[in-house]
Amino acid sequence: MLTCFSYQKEFHGALFRDEEVAFIYVYEKPEAVLRQDYEAVAEAVVQRNPAYCVSRDGLLPVGKYPGFSSN
Repeated sequence: MLTCFSYQKEFHGALFRDEEVAFIYVYEKPEAVLRQDYEAVAEAVVQRNPAYCVSRDGLLPVGKYPGFSSN
């Protein structure tokens, strides 16, 4: 899945810009899994929790992936 986004914000007194094209891969058979509740992670990303190093525009499309279930 391909997603494009643009982001800019002041960071330590300087303007930070991120113009990005991101590819999101959903693997059918992962070798190892660290399970986290998607809704909780998505909410943390929306609230800009620094514990998650993923952009909102990069994560939220995963929840729209056909056949995706957070259960």
